[in-house]
Amino acid sequence: MCTDLMSKKYSFLLIFLFMGLLPSYGDDKKNGVEAESAEILNLYSGKAADYLDLAWEYVEKNIVISKSYADSSLYYARMSQDSFAVSLAYNVMGRAAGIEGKGKRALQYYLLALALRRALFDEAVIQESAEDIPFFHTKLAASHINVGNGHRNLGNYPEAVSHFKEAEHIYRQYDLPA
Repeated sequence: MCTDLMSKKYSFLLIFLFMGLLPSYGDDKKNGVEAESAEILNLYSGKAADYLDLAWEYVEKNIVISKSYADSSLYYARMSQDSFAVSLAYNVMGRAAGIEGKGKRALQYYLLALALRRALFDEAVIQESAEDIPFFHTKLAASHINVGNGHRNLGNYPEAVSHFKEAEHIYRQYDLPA
C-alpha cells in the first residue's frame, strides 16, 4: 500500500512537470547554470592539459610519477568531456607502458586513442569543419603510426605495415608534412 501511494505521488509530480504547473526557473537561471557548467568543463580541461604536460615530462625520467600524472590527466579529460584530451592521455599511457615493457598494454592504449581520433575526424567531416579536418587528420595519422609501432614491437609485422600505410595515405591525401 505504501508503494502504491509513493508511485501515485510520483505520477502526479510527473503530470505537473509535463503540464508546466511546477515553478519554472526561467532562461536566466538556465543560462547561468549552462555558463557555470561550461566554466567547470574549462577548468577540468585545463587541469587535464597540465597533468598531461607533467606526464610527458616524466615519462622518460620516472615512470611511476608519469603514470600518476597520466591517470590524473585522463580523469580530468573525461570530466571535461574532451575526447581529444582523453586520446592524448591514452598516448602517454601507451608510451609509459611501452617503456615498462608492457607491449600489449601499450597497444591497447594506442588503439583507444586511435578510435577516439577516428571518431573526432569523422565528426569534423560530418560538420564540414574546414579548420578541424586537417588537424584531426594529422592526429589520426599519428595514431596509426603509434598503433603500427605497437604491433611492430609485438612482432605483428603485417598489422604494423597496414597501419604505417594508412598513416602514409592520410599524409598524402591532405599533403600534410610527415
